[in-house]
Amino acid sequence: MSVATVHGVSSNSGISIEDHIEDFCYKLNIVAICYNDLGEPIKTTANFDLINLPLNEFHSLVSFESLSRLGTQYITHEANNQVFTLRLNVIYQCKHHYWIGINIAELMKLPKSYQQILKHFAKQIPIANYVKDAKGIYMYGNEYVCHLADVKSINNKTDHDLIWHNHAKSLTQNDYKVIGDIAPNYFFETVTIDNKQTTFLSIKTSDGLDLYGSSINLSFIHAKLLQQMEQIPIDVNDTSLSPQEFECAYWMSQGKSAWEIAQLTNRSQKTVEWYLAKLRKKLHCKKASSLAFLLGKYHTNFVKH
Repeated sequence: MSVATVHGVSSNSGISIEDHIEDFCYKLNIVAICYNDLGEPIKTTANFDLINLPLNEFHSLVSFESLSRLGTQYITHEANNQVFTLRLNVIYQCKHHYWIGINIAELMKLPKSYQQILKHFAKQIPIANYVKDAKGIYMYGNEYVCHLADVKSINNKTDHDLIWHNHAKSLTQNDYKVIGDIAPNYFFETVTIDNKQTTFLSIKTSDGLDLYGSSINLSFIHAKLLQQMEQIPIDVNDTSLSPQEFECAYWMSQGKSAWEIAQLTNRSQKTVEWYLAKLRKKLHCKKASSLAFLLGKYHTNFVKH
């Protein structure tokens, strides 16, 4: 029989751990479940109901492969309209049975106002929200992360296990930087998905143990902006522009700034900005970026004048 341990205390120390494991868990307020060598649940500690998950449902979610390979497992479930992530670790084992300790992983609790902002943006822009532990094991990932990774659940996987495994090293380096500094940071991270490189703006923070991240698909945002600008209802051929406005429109279609246009046309920058403001109004562009897009799209209309 192998030497069994509980938090560093060996069974040959004179202490009968086998007989006092439940008392040990009770004193440390550890929720635990005992399995036999066939992988069948034998009994649980009295506080097992704290995890709000029926025994049969909990048992169906346990992955002995994950516990053996990673030394831990994360189970995400919903109870009382809240999402919880359970952290599982083997705390005692011998030849015939072993105890698994269970605790609720403290995922970041965001203010309600910030949660509402995230929900609003999530409806407009696909945002990947995820939590990893210090080993880089995913504890939680929303539906969009799972969609990107083409998996049903991202829990108990690392970046080395996913379709972007070729970029795992750089992603992990960014994670370690945030965990080490215990300070929020952002990164532009590029991964290959479906043989196509996709760039994300990743915002990450840490409590020193676990890492919390949100990654925004910049390729999607770029396509969305172009789509919105394409829908601007304007016919430049029917728009009456003054010679000065046409001149400013031409130079802006060439990528020149207001200051550069002022130098080229021998006008003050303030005057050029006034012409560009009139252009935005006539072309129904609220933002300079929309105006620049239209001038680039219809640059031949402005060049011929």
